[in-house]
Amino acid sequence: MTQDPRITTIKIPNVGDTVATVLDDVIIFVLIDYEQGSENPLEAWHAMGRITSCNYADRWSQQYQSPEEVEEYLLYDADTVPLVRGGSGDGMRWTAKSRPTGQILEFGRIDGFWEPDEDTCREAQEAGHAVGTPERLAFMFGRAESTARVYSQWCNGEVYYFRVEAYRVRRDDDGEPFDEEHDYRRDTPLFEESCGGIYEDDDDKYIERTLQAETFPSLLTSVFPVSTEVAG
Repeated sequence: MTQDPRITTIKIPNVGDTVATVLDDVIIFVLIDYEQGSENPLEAWHAMGRITSCNYADRWSQQYQSPEEVEEYLLYDADTVPLVRGGSGDGMRWTAKSRPTGQILEFGRIDGFWEPDEDTCREAQEAGHAVGTPERLAFMFGRAESTARVYSQWCNGEVYYFRVEAYRVRRDDDGEPFDEEHDYRRDTPLFEESCGGIYEDDDDKYIERTLQAETFPSLLTSVFPVSTEVAG
């Protein structure tokens, strides 16, 4: 079986927009927007660890500790990972930095550090990674790197949601479709699905792939139950 070719004809908007697509006697609205009030992933997600800042700009934050305290943590806890922060305002980004090796640990410029929580330490232990080994250092660096990326996205408001709704299309006297979502505010949707708390991956195509691989096929199956796929 091959993918229904109609999937790629359903328009996908830019963030903050809604677009309409008419398929036969059905109109489909797709909205993508920023999600308001999303939870801090460091608090809401499992095994994310903790980020502490020694950046002067954060001195009034509960996450702040002095540079001396941060360096002490890094010196005496091999599971911690140094962080640097680049950009400003909406472009702030935390990035993990490899721990130095050797007898004398010199961290250079740092803006904070990541430390694992109990669940993360348990995962490392169950994987057979002993404290201080290259395998455990790599494990902790990878976790710190992914946490820093997600936390930076949350700080910058880069959390998204989408909504997809389908209605029986209505047309004016000239046969042109009413193509504004508010035109259907009193109609019962034939299909509706929404998803929030979305963090884009590196290529910014996660939402598009999700819509085309999951939501749009489900929509076509629901609204056009006779022919949802084209035989290959």
